[in-house]
Amino acid sequence: MKLINLPFFALFLLAFFAYLARRLLPVDSVIVLSILAFSPVLLAFEDNILSDITFLFFSTLSILLIDQWIVAPRKPEGSPARNVLLGMTLFAAFFVRTNGLLLVATLFLAQAILYVRGRPPGHDSRRVFAIALIPHAVFAVLALALLIVLPGGEASTLDHLKTLTFDTLYENFAAYIVLPSVFFWSLPFYDIVYGALLPFLVGGAVLSHKKDFHALIYIGLSVLLFIVWPEQQGLRYLLPLVPFLIYFSYRGMVATAFGLTEKYRRAGNLLTRASWIAILAGFALTSFGLARTNLARHRAPDNGPFAPLSAEMFDVIKTRTAPDSVIVFDKPRAMRLMTGRDTLLIDRCDELSKGNFVVLRKAGATLDVDQVSPDDIRTCNQSLAVTPMFENQKYIVYRIQSEPRH
Repeated sequence: MKLINLPFFALFLLAFFAYLARRLLPVDSVIVLSILAFSPVLLAFEDNILSDITFLFFSTLSILLIDQWIVAPRKPEGSPARNVLLGMTLFAAFFVRTNGLLLVATLFLAQAILYVRGRPPGHDSRRVFAIALIPHAVFAVLALALLIVLPGGEASTLDHLKTLTFDTLYENFAAYIVLPSVFFWSLPFYDIVYGALLPFLVGGAVLSHKKDFHALIYIGLSVLLFIVWPEQQGLRYLLPLVPFLIYFSYRGMVATAFGLTEKYRRAGNLLTRASWIAILAGFALTSFGLARTNLARHRAPDNGPFAPLSAEMFDVIKTRTAPDSVIVFDKPRAMRLMTGRDTLLIDRCDELSKGNFVVLRKAGATLDVDQVSPDDIRTCNQSLAVTPMFENQKYIVYRIQSEPRH
């Protein structure tokens, strides 16, 4: 299942290189692309069975098509045939991740800005609007079909947003300012590296706002969504934005070097490229080191559902529980995939009676786990009896039985 990430990561690199090729010199485009290609963060993320790498491709492709078919020709309506393909691409992004809907908003705002900027006198506005709405119509039809064919989600987004507080807004705002520094974690003093790049990032975004306003719109809408969303999930939410943040940082450094006097301009360009090549070298050394370690242990996983301790627990569930048993576990989709048992995520003692068995991670095995505390499992619900059935260094499995009431 993880193999799905590999072709989509390669396609993402091709799409982003096409975006860079119209903005930077070939050597600079290669340097920026290599930063992403050898990034330990992006390469390690391909080891997850998650939608982020796939969405990274469709998100980047959508921005590329908006750039080449709408923004570059300064033609807000585009062309009918290309608009159909654009609408299908936007839907593909939305199909992978719900926040792909922001790409539709990005297209609409880009079209509106171009229309206001370049509206020629005496043009046929009805024809322009009719053609411009094609990608939105294609997206709407496909999204409606999706709602009809597939079942609804597991929770309401509006209900989820009800947990938002002013403290959450502040915490999210502060977190997402510093969170991109994690992209450089493999470098010494990576937070200082990120801090040094911040002025160039801002400067590059300002200098590129006319040519890259659609990318800036997408970044702005995405960050706004992440700030108001109650939960944080580390850098994964920002992955679709990271390529553009790297590009703007590089663009800012190139512009700074170009702004020097002619005497120092060449030295400035060499220093810019040398700085990013140093970052690239750090990324490549780390990535090759991780690859060598992985090959040395014959690709045996040290974490996840196929790690020895996890595989042992899943085997116990498959062989020592009835097929119609209900398991309580913090990763219900993984449990269902690996064992075929119906599974619930339960973190409240008064709801444990909904399951027949509960699988708990031992204290210290992981952080921020949605489960009843292993220390409280025997005492937190007086109407239930829990009996240990299996234990290893990472998990403990209890059988749940209702005690007769007296």
